[in-house]
Amino acid sequence: MLALSGGYYEIIRLDSPAETVISQDRFLTSPRARLMTLRRAAMTRAETDAELASLSQIGGISACAARLIATARAD
Repeated sequence: MLALSGGYYEIIRLDSPAETVISQDRFLTSPRARLMTLRRAAMTRAETDAELASLSQIGGISACAARLIATARAD
């Protein structure tokens, strides 16, 4: 998921939408943060506008991740 999300420097930008209301620590362990990360992994495109990895490539590493990403891409 880290690679599909754009790597470390993209992931560290995942922040609470309103840190004065929801702390960063609380946000990062929330369902919303997990969903945002999944969407980012599913929708991030290469500079050529191609998907970073096909579902079969992802499935070769993690069938569970492939199912989650297929669902997110279909939505």
